[in-house]
Amino acid sequence: MFNADQIGITGWALASGLGCDRASVHESLQTDRRALSFEHRFREWLHCPLGEIPWHQLGFERADPFGTDLLMQEGCRILFDQMQQETQLFHRFSAERIGLFVGTTTSGIRGFFRALDQQKSAPTSAPLRADMQQAYLMNDLIDRFPFHGPAWTLSSSCAASAHALVLASDALQNHMIDAAVVIGVDILNLVTIFGFDALQVLDHELCQPFKAERNGINLAEVIAMVQLERTPVGQSGTVIRGHHCLSEAHHMTQPAPHGIWMQKTMEEVLRKSGLRAADISYINPHGTATEANDRTEGEALAQVFGSERRFHPTKKLTGHTLGASGVFELILSHLVLEAGEANSPTHLALQPSKPRLALSNSFGFGGANVSIIIEHHL
Repeated sequence: MFNADQIGITGWALASGLGCDRASVHESLQTDRRALSFEHRFREWLHCPLGEIPWHQLGFERADPFGTDLLMQEGCRILFDQMQQETQLFHRFSAERIGLFVGTTTSGIRGFFRALDQQKSAPTSAPLRADMQQAYLMNDLIDRFPFHGPAWTLSSSCAASAHALVLASDALQNHMIDAAVVIGVDILNLVTIFGFDALQVLDHELCQPFKAERNGINLAEVIAMVQLERTPVGQSGTVIRGHHCLSEAHHMTQPAPHGIWMQKTMEEVLRKSGLRAADISYINPHGTATEANDRTEGEALAQVFGSERRFHPTKKLTGHTLGASGVFELILSHLVLEAGEANSPTHLALQPSKPRLALSNSFGFGGANVSIIIEHHL
């Protein structure tokens, strides 16, 4: 059931193709603007649409295709500094009571290839270098800002930052910390692009989640972060109403037939939150636009919710941001609820409910399933 302590979203920051500020992202969502383009920094290697961060808006003259780690580090520093100045994080909470939770699949990827080049030219038995570990970004933020509390990096494929949200929420519920910074970040790079192309799941046109003509994903990048705190029951704003994680372990990349474990994940988050399917006014499915994911998730959604009128797969607009998508799509779902029925995305019949409730799914390779419900009070 719903606990007495609510976990509220008290701050957020975002850099994505949809925009880098509240007004731009709101407008993009309301008009269903697609933040995907064939004109990107990787067009020399691959002709397909990608979703790029407008790096010039963060002060970068150009984004180096080979500068993944630098873009990730500097972008996260800029956005976190903006967010913590707005929320006064370090003035309001003891540094020992602030947790840092990062979900990513690409942190340290450039460091790995630098080490590989060095190993080819001068073989050594050197241990794993700091800049080729996925905790590299987390450690950089700890060095730059006064984080002295628990710190975690999670890399569970496309569910990574959703798992980070769950871990942060539980730490707050159990009073292990008083505030949490949860970051979802993945930056485009050739390894990821060629890897998904080799799997033959990239759509070389604009992706079409849940459409009969769907033909694969469009990859994208994002830096998304939220600040979470315990907040008084009934206070205006958005809170995490409930979450559920499930590891189905059916196959390395394919979901179980008919989405039976996706269905179970959504049923469990509803049960734990004390809600019925009819209570949910907005659903942001995982919706990658691959044949297997959308077929199985579609079956699961139909079993739990029936009508598709509440479904709005934001990956159609943004592309797939991989491990960062959990935090990113939580922010987008929060903005949809905040905007309300009159300003909801085009073609979406947002169900009227008080309070407004949204469900966001993150389903990763290996059967890493996470469903999160958020609740918005006016």
